[in-house]
Amino acid sequence: MVNHKREEILLFPDTYTTQPDSSAEEKIFYVNGVKCVSGHFNPKLEVFVPAKNTNGLSVIICPGGGYEKLAIDLEGNEVAETLIQWGITVFVLKYRFPNGINADHETPLPLIDIKKAYSIVQQRANDWGLNPARIGLMGFSAGGHLTSLASCLLSIFNSKNDQQNVVPPLFTILIYPVISFSDAITHMGSRDHFLGPNPNADLIKQYSSEYLVHPLSPPVFLIHCSDDEDVPVENSLSYHKACVENGVSAQMHIYPAGGHGFGMHNTLVTEKWIDQLQKWLVKF
Repeated sequence: MVNHKREEILLFPDTYTTQPDSSAEEKIFYVNGVKCVSGHFNPKLEVFVPAKNTNGLSVIICPGGGYEKLAIDLEGNEVAETLIQWGITVFVLKYRFPNGINADHETPLPLIDIKKAYSIVQQRANDWGLNPARIGLMGFSAGGHLTSLASCLLSIFNSKNDQQNVVPPLFTILIYPVISFSDAITHMGSRDHFLGPNPNADLIKQYSSEYLVHPLSPPVFLIHCSDDEDVPVENSLSYHKACVENGVSAQMHIYPAGGHGFGMHNTLVTEKWIDQLQKWLVKF
């Protein structure tokens, strides 16, 4: 029996920005045994609340899937089930896909969704017994790209910030993340779905997270494998380098084997990265 409370929250219960292909219904399918969700849906948060020993800390998880699908269990719900055993309240974000539309003059849909999700968790923190100043962000693969973007943007305060009352994320957790949209190291599928084909240089830089890191960016925990053929390890290396240059605390674990898309289960190495994450989170 699962020993926790669980609920769902629609990000936009009354109205929301539709995706370009509004006729594409939500689809659930499996890729190499991994449950995935794609198509058209109302974005939402799946909330996992520990039944006891809640410590006031919360994490919003963004599953990966190349901005065309979500590995909702492997990189979302399964991770949540582990984190709640540590007393952490977890929110798995089911975000929409950008489909390469309007990224040059409108906020892409997944970025709208994660900002809204963060606002909901912060504003309703008391409902779950949480501290609104102790919210972290976590992302896998393309979800890591979304997480890194949001972490940097939500920690900037200026007169143009449309979320003046937002407390910055406490930390960022990036698991084999897409970071850069540069030709040399990006995951081209993620870039194509986010920006569309043949984006200009300004757009590529605007949405490459290594250029967005600043001294107030949250501390980061990074996991990657050197044999990752889908998202090269240089993505995490570039983010770590940017953190070092900006004085941002960063802990990175690079494993010799494991490839990509293993969730919590890298069977090719003896160390479990989730155990290292638990140790790292103690500081928070």
